[in-house]
Amino acid sequence: MGCNVEDYNGTWKVNKTSDNYREVMQKLGKTPEMIMTPTSVPMKVTLSGNKLTASFGNAENTYTLGEECDETDPLDGVTRKVIFTIEGTSIKSVYPNYDGKGMASTKTVQSIDSNNCRYVIEIDGQEETAWVDWTKI
Repeated sequence: MGCNVEDYNGTWKVNKTSDNYREVMQKLGKTPEMIMTPTSVPMKVTLSGNKLTASFGNAENTYTLGEECDETDPLDGVTRKVIFTIEGTSIKSVYPNYDGKGMASTKTVQSIDSNNCRYVIEIDGQEETAWVDWTKI
């Protein structure tokens, strides 16, 4: 079963995070002030053909699926390389050098239903993962 484009298009808000979310984000180099809370700014997503556009706060990034692209992080302003792909009903992003020191990270958005998705954050080489549940508004 392929990804249903309609499930990802829209404006999303954080609904809930895993208990270890802040700890994993700090391992990725985010300061406590950068880390979003359930009252954070919404994110707008548009997926059309092989283009994915995500707007969050003052940052907007457009990606071509399957190709290495530059991403400007809306939390810290750092530009890093990322590759987005669709795998089944999920959108996967792979950061081969997330922190500029060789640490790789993978983030996967899993569609729960047409109004809810889970964003799973992994740091390669570590068993611990964190997640964020988003709800369409």
